[in-house]
Amino acid sequence: MQPKPTQRPLYVPTETMAVAVRTADQLLVGHLHARPQKRLKDELNGNSDHFLALTAARVYDGAGSRLLYESSVVLLDSGSIVSVTPLSAVGAAAAAWSKLLALAPEAAPAKP
Repeated sequence: MQPKPTQRPLYVPTETMAVAVRTADQLLVGHLHARPQKRLKDELNGNSDHFLALTAARVYDGAGSRLLYESSVVLLDSGSIVSVTPLSAVGAAAAAWSKLLALAPEAAPAKP
């Protein structure tokens, strides 16, 4: 019997999916990292990690009307997520904030 390795791997392969994530008071748009060959639902329900990684993230206020900040990575507490929507599933007029989903980070509205 071989001893169990005590070190965690330095690299865990993931696939990314462009998503809109709703929390109680923010809308986040970015790329969610999930394990390969898993459905988004399975990744969210069966994830034993406490935090999910969102990269190239844009964080808006709860109404989705004002860009609060941009970040190369945001770690989301899985318990604070209200909903996750793949951007590929959002139609042009599906939501009041759908125009925000198409904005590139550099084209986001300037802060007053």
